[in-house]
Amino acid sequence: MSFYWITNSSFDMDARYQVSSLVAGEVEYIAERNLLFIPHGLIAFASHISDTFDPLFVPFIVPAILRGMFAAIDRRGSTVNVQNQVVNWWSNSSRSKFASKLQCFQDQYAAEMQDHFGLDIDDEFFMDENVADNAVLHLLHDVFRKAMHLARRTPRDSRVPGFESLTVDQLFFVNYAAAHCDGFNANTFRRQVIYKDCVPADLRVNVPLKNYPKFSEVFKCQRNAPMNPENRCELW
Repeated sequence: MSFYWITNSSFDMDARYQVSSLVAGEVEYIAERNLLFIPHGLIAFASHISDTFDPLFVPFIVPAILRGMFAAIDRRGSTVNVQNQVVNWWSNSSRSKFASKLQCFQDQYAAEMQDHFGLDIDDEFFMDENVADNAVLHLLHDVFRKAMHLARRTPRDSRVPGFESLTVDQLFFVNYAAAHCDGFNANTFRRQVIYKDCVPADLRVNVPLKNYPKFSEVFKCQRNAPMNPENRCELW
């Protein structure tokens, strides 16, 4: 996409899509047009590193794309069908099952907010984002593995200086966490939650990972350890 901008510099991309930003790192799903907008800012850095898409970029770039795609089929997109008609296309059974799973996530994140920041917050303001973070993780892992296979990358080929001891799957999770890297500041995180700015980065990383059994398997976490709990919230 970066090269598209360069080779078509006279094309007015700003006027083509009615979105929040052309440079932000988050994908936007526009339900009225059934359109997934992937901003230049999301992938520009990768195009300046390599002319090819290295599988190691997957945990950095693809999560936002998958979250945008998920918005088309979760409760946000449940009232607009594939013909862009306003209609509830979910079955009553699907709505009931989703509500049950949503409650699990809501209770889990409320407990995390209390444990980390002493905040008693159990509203649904961030729930669509939280559910999406959990929903796309195993899909993201699958995309990563398939990308490694298609690129014919071996574990030796994927070694990163300073992290040679990590397996390919462990490196995937490390890169996934690095993609959310943010300086830890408890007061800043509390303000992010109180003023409903965003979910703190450590929760966006750690909660989905502890809900994904493959993570604890790859890192051999002990049973009932913080990142390998007995009870998990799962969507699929």
